[in-house]
Amino acid sequence: MARMTVANDGADDSAPDAHSHGLRGLADRLAAAGGELRVRREDAIFTLEATVPARS
Repeated sequence: MARMTVANDGADDSAPDAHSHGLRGLADRLAAAGGELRVRREDAIFTLEATVPARS
């Protein structure tokens, strides 16, 4: 399994723009590859974790 974690310690409450597929699009693409997207927010810290199967 390959895993990538990204944390943003300056997250605000702004909404995505009207043209963005954002996290839903990323989650869909990861799921199609057998992976998963997890997100969480604690105060101003937004964390994204993407996992996808990796060949050995």
